[in-house]
Amino acid sequence: MMSTNMSVGSWVLNNTDVVPSDSLSFPFDDCGFLYGYGLFETIRVLDKVPLFLDDHLGRLHQSSIVMDLVFDIDLDQIKRNIQLLIEKNDIKDGVLNLYLTGGTRPGSLYELGLELPLFLGVVRERSSVELAPLELGVRQASFQRTPLDHLKTMAWVKNILEKRLAPEFNDVLLYDVNDVVLETTTANVFFVKGDHVITPALSDVLPGITRHFLVTRLDECGFFVEEREILLPELTEFDEIFLTNSIYGIISVGSVDGYGALCSGERFRSIKKYYDSSVLSLSRVGLFA
Repeated sequence: MMSTNMSVGSWVLNNTDVVPSDSLSFPFDDCGFLYGYGLFETIRVLDKVPLFLDDHLGRLHQSSIVMDLVFDIDLDQIKRNIQLLIEKNDIKDGVLNLYLTGGTRPGSLYELGLELPLFLGVVRERSSVELAPLELGVRQASFQRTPLDHLKTMAWVKNILEKRLAPEFNDVLLYDVNDVVLETTTANVFFVKGDHVITPALSDVLPGITRHFLVTRLDECGFFVEEREILLPELTEFDEIFLTNSIYGIISVGSVDGYGALCSGERFRSIKKYYDSSVLSLSRVGLFA
């Protein structure tokens, strides 16, 4: 998969203040960076508007409860500061990354009194190069899944390793020991069969924000959406496949290893056109902020 420019803007959001990035020292003692004890959100910025911001902040808040992370910053203040961050960096089409961690490590790991969390926001330009249709591998997940896999924690190592185990592909579609189809390492997956769009049930996958948009809105363009368990043998029965994530929205699949006829097609293009026009029109009137 094509990578995006990782150079962040010269202004960052540090808890409740937007400050120059060079005014911060590296958080050597932060529990998120030391141990992965933290959460993150990746948000597309379009026309200087962070898309689905309320949904992302809502997921971050719900996940913070599960992770026992303090997240008591006023949401209206966060949204104002995020908009200020985007304006100061003059980002029109970009990517916003938010991080919530346990904060500075206490003097002893046996003392877990983490009461001063770190909330960090950075923004960067998004690559203007169009993403080519992806080539997907298909493999059984190498690591046992746990309830934490439904959260966007900073301990993302399982996803990285799954992708590194299939270097010949752009990404890999995972299934579990019971042949239940899950997701890729970077995206939710959708299948198309006639006028039905089918995606794995939430009990099996990360609750993606773009995924949620399609599940709740695709009926507007004549599709019936099913959220259910999908078994590996069913892949031969579907007409099309596509992926979703927050950075790229609706993602085309060019091939699926071992399933020669399965790829994105005409229905994918119809869904992508609907999604792109929807987010563009809504961003122009500021309905995502």
